[in-house]
Amino acid sequence: MKLKRDDISQKNIWIMIVGAIIILLTITILRNKSQAIVLKNKSLTLEYGELLSMEITDYLDLDQTKKEMISDIKMDTSAIIYENGKDYPAIGNYKIILSYKNEKATLQLYVKDTIAPVFKDFITEVEFMKGKQPSDEELKTLLSVEDLDETTVHIDHSRVDYTKVGVYQTTVTASDSSHNKEVKDIMVNISEPTLRLDKTNATLYEEENLILKAEVKGNDSKVTFQSSDTSIVVVNTQGRVTAIKSGTATIIAEANGVQAKCQITVESLPNGATKTIEKDNQGNQVTVVKPPKMKDHSSPSLHESGETDRSYDLASAKEAFQLQNRERAKQGLAALQWSDSLYETAKIRAKEIVTQFSHTRPNGGDIFDMIQISWKSAGENIGMGTPLASSMVNMWMNSAGHKANILADNTHAAVAKYGNYWVTIFVKQ
Repeated sequence: MKLKRDDISQKNIWIMIVGAIIILLTITILRNKSQAIVLKNKSLTLEYGELLSMEITDYLDLDQTKKEMISDIKMDTSAIIYENGKDYPAIGNYKIILSYKNEKATLQLYVKDTIAPVFKDFITEVEFMKGKQPSDEELKTLLSVEDLDETTVHIDHSRVDYTKVGVYQTTVTASDSSHNKEVKDIMVNISEPTLRLDKTNATLYEEENLILKAEVKGNDSKVTFQSSDTSIVVVNTQGRVTAIKSGTATIIAEANGVQAKCQITVESLPNGATKTIEKDNQGNQVTVVKPPKMKDHSSPSLHESGETDRSYDLASAKEAFQLQNRERAKQGLAALQWSDSLYETAKIRAKEIVTQFSHTRPNGGDIFDMIQISWKSAGENIGMGTPLASSMVNMWMNSAGHKANILADNTHAAVAKYGNYWVTIFVKQ
């Protein structure tokens, strides 16, 4: 059948109309399908430490997402890693999946750390002992750093000579695992190690002991002790000194190549003396020798109550002080200077030895803790039984330990006399 031109044209028009309708229907279906979940953005970046919102609407384009669908959209965040004890995501890249029925949309999540560590209460100078370069861990204990991530602290060691004492200017850097850094200028003070004993002189009776306390400033806290004469005194690894026989010996302590010394004078054990175990002022148990009490032959006056009348005698004390300086002059030694502060301490001690004739205080305390002026070394002489300064000084000069204190390189002293009890306290400033 042969069609007329008008019939062909009409058929083509109908074909075009049907085709257009099909295209429109397809577009509508695809549009409805693609618009099931519409995201605001395809990716999200969080700063490390920032909380991740669990609100689905924060990620949807609400203008293009049907409101009736929102309550049925699910969000899967199971791929996100949280560090132990933290409620914010760990640094990394993750995918958040939003789904509605069979439709899914993927949101790319980036968690980054872009904030540098911060030094807290930064100190501008640190001190280290000569001979050892500090580790980063040691630095971290000195310099506090605030950051959510793990941090390291590092000094530019190239500007510091750890073998020489001095002050060096360098930089210290705090950095985290994301390579964020804070750099500060700092002064490094390299110091000599030091060692100090709590006593530089001590007097013991035979069989008595004491414990030397060492204060160490250096890379190694271990202290070794030795005696210059183990027949007179011995010392163990903890600094416990035990008197063996009368004489003078030196205890030598050493740490980090530095020495400190304590001169120990040992006196013979008095007849009738008693030994007790007591605690020193550090709480350590030590053996203490207590001489027998001696009668006071000074013919003191008596109160009506019958108590002995003892009083301080400054004139006799000053005489004993001058006599000791005379003994020093015989040896070509400089005269001791009188100290009013030491006199007050000596007065207390003179009264204390009436009830306990010992270099240990009645309360167990250390006599040298009483000294109120600065000193590098100190010593004490005690005596009783004579009212005469000349007799007391003669007794001291005939005793090796007491004589050593009188002729030592001390600079200041004071004597107190209470009844017939005598005390001299010496110090070197």
